[in-house]
Amino acid sequence: MKEIKRYRAYLCHVEGSGEIEIGSFSKLSAALANVRVACRDAGVSKWDWVVDKKAPDGSLINRRSSLAGLET
Repeated sequence: MKEIKRYRAYLCHVEGSGEIEIGSFSKLSAALANVRVACRDAGVSKWDWVVDKKAPDGSLINRRSSLAGLET
């Protein structure tokens, strides 16, 4: 069975480019860990990230961000 990847992680406001996608993950914990590592590697502040949870049809269910916490 194919694993469903529901969480998409991004860095925000990096070098004026808006959002840079880090990856797509099936677990929130993996998405959060990867986005924090990406922030460190990019040398940006720890708060510059978002993780979106998407429905199978691609619609946004909620967004978890370092600035606002959980947005529904």
